[in-house]
Amino acid sequence: METVTLRAARLVLTIACLVMGSVRASDHASSAISPDEALRRLEAGNERFASGKTEHPAQDAHRRQELISGQSPFAIVLGCSDSRVPPEIVFDQGLGEIFDVRVAGNVLDPATLASLEYAVDHLGSRLILILGHEKCGAVQAALSLSKGASAGSPDLDSLVHSIQLNVRGDHLDDPLLRQPVRHQVDGVAQDLLKRSNLIRKKVDAGEVRVVRGIYALSSGRVAFWDDSLASSDSR
Repeated sequence: METVTLRAARLVLTIACLVMGSVRASDHASSAISPDEALRRLEAGNERFASGKTEHPAQDAHRRQELISGQSPFAIVLGCSDSRVPPEIVFDQGLGEIFDVRVAGNVLDPATLASLEYAVDHLGSRLILILGHEKCGAVQAALSLSKGASAGSPDLDSLVHSIQLNVRGDHLDDPLLRQPVRHQVDGVAQDLLKRSNLIRKKVDAGEVRVVRGIYALSSGRVAFWDDSLASSDSR
């Protein structure tokens, strides 16, 4: 005959399994959204933001309660940590809709890569946007720093050097730095598929799409380009 303690333990285990099951189901709900549909959502949200018609969706108490059981962001944005380009605002999205990874110059260090892989593999996100922006300070530092000079610390040197690999040969004649920022975004996208077998396999299978974009500070609009990873796009 079961003791009260044993019955209680089994009840707790059953509840835990049910909760975990609901979290997993919620986590992978985003897989029902195609990569193309995810991109259309970002484009539509950015148009609302740029035209001053934001809806501020899914930001109320009810949405907070929905997300207690888990998250299923439909898109991942690897963006710069610049305070002028917060993805949820720029794309007019709500809580739980964008998996946000932000680092200066949107560089791809190990922790950043692991974060992207986690969102793809465990949360079911099917779109990755590498997002740069005009007048990126990290890109400007990479262009301005002379060979052998220090950016101020070993960690800053490491960050700037990783950007220099993508913008070497670019010039500072454009005050908005659009071209070097595009080169940085292209380089990060290429590096992502080179370094992550997990993401590359899903891209090859058509389960995940990698797109790139650059944010215009004045208009608030994001110019997207395709995921062929060719740097010849002239948009």
